[in-house]
Amino acid sequence: MIVSVLAVALCVSRPAWAALGNFDPGENSDSAKARTDTTLSEILTMVESGTPIEKPTGTGAVDPCTWYPGSLVNYLINSKEPSRRVDADGISSTLYARMCPGAEITWYWIRAADPKQLVTAATAQARSRLPTPRGVFSPDVTHGGRAIVHVPVWFAVDVTQWAPISAAAAVPGLSATVTAKPDRLELDPGDGSPAVSCAGPGQVLAPGTDVSSHAPACSYRYLDASTVASNGHAWRAQLHLHWQITWTATNGDGGTLDPIITTTAYDIPVGEIQALENAGTVTG
Repeated sequence: MIVSVLAVALCVSRPAWAALGNFDPGENSDSAKARTDTTLSEILTMVESGTPIEKPTGTGAVDPCTWYPGSLVNYLINSKEPSRRVDADGISSTLYARMCPGAEITWYWIRAADPKQLVTAATAQARSRLPTPRGVFSPDVTHGGRAIVHVPVWFAVDVTQWAPISAAAAVPGLSATVTAKPDRLELDPGDGSPAVSCAGPGQVLAPGTDVSSHAPACSYRYLDASTVASNGHAWRAQLHLHWQITWTATNGDGGTLDPIITTTAYDIPVGEIQALENAGTVTG
């Protein structure tokens, strides 16, 4: 229990700094840094969970000690000592207490992490969560249908995919959040023509709508049948979903990152309608 562990601190009087472990209010940043051998991410895990975690040595041994914010422990022992400071190099540090059953409390100054490191970690998490586009085509070329030369092919994605996705990374005293927001949809038709793009998730053709009567922004007209494609039966198209990436940190920093693109490939068969005029009649 967290309460029972913290009860140890309540029995320690304020002047007994030596009994609290290695903490020295007047120590310099170099000596404090020498004791910050536990990784920041592991400290964060212990502080947030209040439970032991495996030591970083890879031995599988469980560390029975628990980490707590120095401000909390200082409050419980009625100490006025600072729990934050700025080192000579301008980097801020936060005080943490490592409390072990039957042992002295050890104090650590944890230097603030560079938010860029957290942004990198959060970006990797966000990237892994981004979906590849699930294309919705009209006509439905993914389930046996085919497009027709000069008739627009509508393309879209499932609307559930058109939503921001966020991921966060944190260390004691600092966290960063990266948000990926859908920006535009793009179709590379695969026939050698330039890609076409549009804002939004695209428009799905309503039943009964004449596809040839309207060409929305998310559409493309093939000029050649896919019989001339390299595989002889379908154009190898690619549907791209472009994501805008932004980040914010709890220290007030923030900005934009390079966009991310997720892609799905589709084979789009395209045919022709040939008509013969014979005695005033037209046949297809």
